[in-house]
Amino acid sequence: MVKRGPLVTGAGWGPWQLDPDRFELDAAPGSVDSYPIDLLTCTDSAEVLDWICQFAKRSRGDDAAVAGLVHALNDVLRPQANLCSWGEPKRLSKKQLRDLVAAAARRNARTK
Repeated sequence: MVKRGPLVTGAGWGPWQLDPDRFELDAAPGSVDSYPIDLLTCTDSAEVLDWICQFAKRSRGDDAAVAGLVHALNDVLRPQANLCSWGEPKRLSKKQLRDLVAAAARRNARTK
C-alpha cells in the first residue's frame, strides 16, 4: 500500500481534497469515484481549464463539485496572479507548482 500524506480540505471546496505529498486534488480519494488531478500538469491556464472541463463532463461533475474544483484550483494555484494576470498568459515551473501546493497546505490547517 502506498503511504499517503495528509489530505487538506479547503472551505468551499465541496468534495475536493488536496494531497500535498502527491501534488493532487481529488474528489474522492481512495474510492472507485476517485478523480485525481495532477497539479504538476497545471503549468498554464489552458491546462487548468482543461481539467475543469474534463471533470464537468463526468457524471459526478454536478454544479457543486465543479464549483468546488474551481475554488480549490483558485486557492491552491492562485491563477489570477500566476497564470493569467491582466489577460496575459503565464507558465509555471514544476518547482513553482510544488511551492504553491506547499503554501496552500500550510495556509489550511484542517487535515483529514
